[in-house]
Amino acid sequence: MRAKVFRAAKRGVDVVTSRCVVAAATRPRVPYEFGVLQRSIRMTPAIQVGSVVVGAWGSFAVLYAIFLELGTVKMPGGYPFLFPSADEHYGELPGEIRKAMGAA
Repeated sequence: MRAKVFRAAKRGVDVVTSRCVVAAATRPRVPYEFGVLQRSIRMTPAIQVGSVVVGAWGSFAVLYAIFLELGTVKMPGGYPFLFPSADEHYGELPGEIRKAMGAA
């Protein structure tokens, strides 16, 4: 049963983080000049670390992404694109885990 729960949690995290990636990359506020920032937004498959499931997503390869997201002294407020995507989709995680539990 425990293995089934971890599989369902990994599946749920993967589904939700994939949705976050799509939402962040297509968000109108993301500055677009050459598409480098949009192409840098990715997710890594969820893994089990001890008794928790961990997933990651975001812009892993573009240094300036954090400055756009959070802003700077000269650009207060920035152009958030990751946090709004997380806010939009993280609430779906419990339902996705329940759905995966039924399918597992």
